[in-house]
Amino acid sequence: MKEHKHTPNILYADDDAGQRRLVQIMLNRIGWDHRMASDGLEAVEMAGRESFDLIVLDLRMPRLDGFGAVRRLREQGIAVPTIALTALDYPGLASDCQAAGYNGWLVKPITPHGLEQIMETYLAAGSSR
Repeated sequence: MKEHKHTPNILYADDDAGQRRLVQIMLNRIGWDHRMASDGLEAVEMAGRESFDLIVLDLRMPRLDGFGAVRRLREQGIAVPTIALTALDYPGLASDCQAAGYNGWLVKPITPHGLEQIMETYLAAGSSR
């Protein structure tokens, strides 16, 4: 893992409690600070109150899905690198995510290596702004 000036703070939103727990375990092992949200609305509210280095949003969530959540974040001026998380890899996913305001995407199932790799990529990109 690359050295960071501070421990990255990650916001992860997914309505699946088991998935949140799995990612929480992975982030604990990597040693990164994190907060968990159970849907897009909660994630937007948390991002408005706290500072995060990276936000990961599941695309399919109740109350506010990932597409709606990233649009609200961008409307509020929150430019933190944001990653879409989805179980559905389909043609046009990249363009849909980019049009909504995402910086990238990650397809489930999540592996520790895949999670760390995409987060390192976007944390590095965010720190060079």
